[in-house]
Amino acid sequence: WCILLCPFIVIVMKREGTAAIKCDLCLVRVKMGKQPACVEACPTGVLSFVKIEEVIKEKKRKFLVDFEKGEKSARGE
Repeated sequence: WCILLCPFIVIVMKREGTAAIKCDLCLVRVKMGKQPACVEACPTGVLSFVKIEEVIKEKKRKFLVDFEKGEKSARGE
């Protein structure tokens, strides 16, 4: 079913016909500096494609902000 329903026509059957070849996150597009097709085409803009380092950096930043809020709360501020 995934082959029939994929809006980007990126899921295909292997030549042997035993299994589907699924999304590779548009590896060729990413190597060319582009976003995966699904990210560019997402009508609501909710998909994003970022480097893991960016995700870790943002998680650390949010943790520190939340930690600071907790410290202020514990001090009664």
